[in-house]
Amino acid sequence: MKSSEDTGQVLISGQGELHLEILRDRIGLEYGLVAELGTMRVAYRESIGQNNEMEIELDKKIGTQSLFAKLKIRIESTLEDINITEVQKQKFEAEDD
Repeated sequence: MKSSEDTGQVLISGQGELHLEILRDRIGLEYGLVAELGTMRVAYRESIGQNNEMEIELDKKIGTQSLFAKLKIRIESTLEDINITEVQKQKFEAEDD
């Protein structure tokens, strides 16, 4: 938990919207206070580090019927499209609000 000197707000962080709603409800039950949640912000800290490709084949016979499936998936990193310095700057500006 952090306090904002500018606004007097208490800033809480959690693992998701439900987690924050539970904290809000506990504040009401345990301390008898009515708490309002502002706009939630998500800090994305993980990304795909490198490109990867995978292919899976399934060939199965059930009774007299043969089934075949083939799946090919490619996951690509988008880090080269993102200006990390700009993302960090926005994060710090948001924390100051």
